[in-house]
Amino acid sequence: MMKVALVKAGARPPFPLILHVHSVLMGSFLLVLLAQTWLMATGRKALHMQLGVLGMVLAAALVVVGFILAPTMYYQV
Repeated sequence: MMKVALVKAGARPPFPLILHVHSVLMGSFLLVLLAQTWLMATGRKALHMQLGVLGMVLAAALVVVGFILAPTMYYQV
């Protein structure tokens, strides 16, 4: 929270766009994971497997975005 307050006060540059992309991807991945668990618990294996493809795409995108994000976060104070 302190970093957000510093951004609002103008004492710190805004968070990079790639951080927001990473946040959206991670949130989406977690929602897909939750949905897959629910689908298997309710016996909808076919839909679970279809959603698994989306999960794999999100996981790959997270790795790519993570490698882009890591150097930008190193220099943030």
